[in-house]
Amino acid sequence: MKKIKQFLEDSGIEFRAAEWGGSYFEDDRKNCRVSGLLVSFDGWLDPDASSKKAAFLQHMSRCRAYDVKPIRSYGIYSFRVLSVFDAARLDKYDREVSAAVDAFWMVEHAKRMQAARMA
Repeated sequence: MKKIKQFLEDSGIEFRAAEWGGSYFEDDRKNCRVSGLLVSFDGWLDPDASSKKAAFLQHMSRCRAYDVKPIRSYGIYSFRVLSVFDAARLDKYDREVSAAVDAFWMVEHAKRMQAARMA
């Protein structure tokens, strides 16, 4: 990650340290928090944003130990940079949270349907 930060600083690319994941479950062993970088390219404020983005993507294509996930919001392109291990942990956590939410709503729906039948 140090080499990536150095590349970003040398290239004048805007980035910040960020944390993803959360504490959805009561059991801390199931929770996941991972740290990485959030790299942003604002085409409205920086006229060189597209060339910087291309240089960043080219540099990251050589860094196989890191996972780069694009995030786009209007004219601002951002990328989440995590180690491949942290990205796998975060993806697993997201799937588990999604499954837990789906299971909760299935049970809740069944309860509501049963209450409606009794009324």
